[in-house]
Amino acid sequence: CTLNVNQNLVDASSKDDANWSAKLAGMRDWSIDTAYLHDESNTVSADELIDLILNATQVVVEFSLAEASTTFWYGNAYASTASLTAPLDDAVNGSITFVGDGALTKSTVPTS
Repeated sequence: CTLNVNQNLVDASSKDDANWSAKLAGMRDWSIDTAYLHDESNTVSADELIDLILNATQVVVEFSLAEASTTFWYGNAYASTASLTAPLDDAVNGSITFVGDGALTKSTVPTS
C-alpha cells in the first residue's frame, strides 16, 4: 500500500517579497494505492472491489505502517481505479486506488 497526502500551495507573492515566491496552504487531499495477489478464498473478492466503483460505494479505509504499529490513518473514501491482471501461467493480481472524501485522520491504537 501507498498513502499519498497532497497539499496545494497557493501563490501569495507580492512585489514586497523581493522576487521570492510566497505561498499559502491551500486544499489538501489524500489517496491510498494498493496492490494485491488475487485469492478466491479472501474475505473480500476482486468482484466486490470492482463493485465499489460500479455502485459508487463510500467505504472507510485504514492505513498503518506495520501490523504491530500503534499509529494509523483513516477516512472515508471512494474506489476510483481498479484493475485485474491474469498473466499466462502466473498468479492473478490486482490493484485498487481509494481517493479520500474529506479529512484524513491520524489515530493510535490504545495499548493495554
